[in-house]
Amino acid sequence: MAETELKSAIAAYLRDANAVADVPLPELSEDGFNQFVEMMANGGMGKMFQTFHAQLGRYPTFAELCPPAAPFMR
Repeated sequence: MAETELKSAIAAYLRDANAVADVPLPELSEDGFNQFVEMMANGGMGKMFQTFHAQLGRYPTFAELCPPAAPFMR
């Protein structure tokens, strides 16, 4: 199971990404979203966030990884 801080950072990233996506994620219940976050935290996204944290001492935000000028899901 992924740590709470990691899951919170990934949840915030996914919410921000979903807000700007041309094709947003399907509506999920709170439990469904939490399960999705858990899956992402235990997979590649979690590893990427942990690497970022190990190097910089914090987790990345959506704005850092996908600045406004960068193409995203378009």
